[in-house]
Amino acid sequence: FIVYIYHIHMSDDTLSILQSVEGFEWDKGNNQKNWLKHRVEQKELEQVFFREPIIFFDDEVHSGKEKRYGVYGETDEGRGLTVFFVIRH
Repeated sequence: FIVYIYHIHMSDDTLSILQSVEGFEWDKGNNQKNWLKHRVEQKELEQVFFREPIIFFDDEVHSGKEKRYGVYGETDEGRGLTVFFVIRH
């Protein structure tokens, strides 16, 4: 499938990294925190990555030990979400 990726303030290196992602590995502690704080489940977060339009951006403010990214998108139900994540190899 083809996903149109829009990006804000991202380098070509970042875009190539995103294209090589093969799946999700969620932090178990964040699962409960995301539900309690935002009423969002892991499967709903993943939907954002497979719908259009999708907008990726570097999260320079919160990047510390690891490079963080963010994505704006919608779930299958049309709920707008912002998801922050890191890419690990």
